[in-house]
Amino acid sequence: MAALFKDIPAITAIVLFSSMILCLIMFYGIAFPDDITKDVAVYPALPFENEELNYRVSWSRFISAGSATLSLSTGTYADGMPVLKGQAVARSAKWMRVLGIDVEDTIETLFDPQYRFSYFFQAKIKETDYKKTKSITFDWDNFIIKYIERDEAVHFELKEWTHDVLSALYYVRTLPLKEEESFYVRVFDDGKEYLLEVKVIARENLKIQGQEVQVFKSKIILKTKGIFNRKGDVYIWFSDDARKIPVQMQCDIFLGFFHVELVDARAFFRYR
Repeated sequence: MAALFKDIPAITAIVLFSSMILCLIMFYGIAFPDDITKDVAVYPALPFENEELNYRVSWSRFISAGSATLSLSTGTYADGMPVLKGQAVARSAKWMRVLGIDVEDTIETLFDPQYRFSYFFQAKIKETDYKKTKSITFDWDNFIIKYIERDEAVHFELKEWTHDVLSALYYVRTLPLKEEESFYVRVFDDGKEYLLEVKVIARENLKIQGQEVQVFKSKIILKTKGIFNRKGDVYIWFSDDARKIPVQMQCDIFLGFFHVELVDARAFFRYR
């Protein structure tokens, strides 16, 4: 059963995204489309800092697999530069730890306060006896990406408006989601650049923690494993309001699927 969690950086964060975040999509080698939203008019409703979202993660919806937390706060980067700091943490359920399956994954991002691009990304994966670390530094002065995995560094060309997989989730939340429309975000992860596409399928009602919530059901189409080691479609339900909270996520894996549901949201509102 430990194989379920091999190579799964937290979430989700998805998302979990995570993590899901949490299940993020990426297209590789496609021209940067003109319709990518850069409109700063969305920013007055932001930012989301001091936000904490807590999720229940289940396998095939009925078996508890663990929990995840997605949080955002303000911070500083090199030379005191103001940034937003996002963090996704995923932890296996207690009964799984009793069986010797101990998952504690953390991914962090530091990105532009206007949600346009990332400065730094780091993933620390600890899953029973399996450990992995990786980091991405986005050097905007020299337009170079420094990618480090297991202490081995590789450099890549950095293009404009580039995100990591976690900052991309926050950027998507700034977009004016509309039914039957797709949105794209340039993302760098695992030594590759992709275009992440969010396809809004429908506007619907969803019951979360006993309450009806209006949401945008969105399909995430991945060409990589993303945050979950998934094999099929990925869906994220964003709340239909200014915050566009990812209230639910679901993605197929090689055996069943992961279901991620919001249980508590702090700072701006509560669903319970």
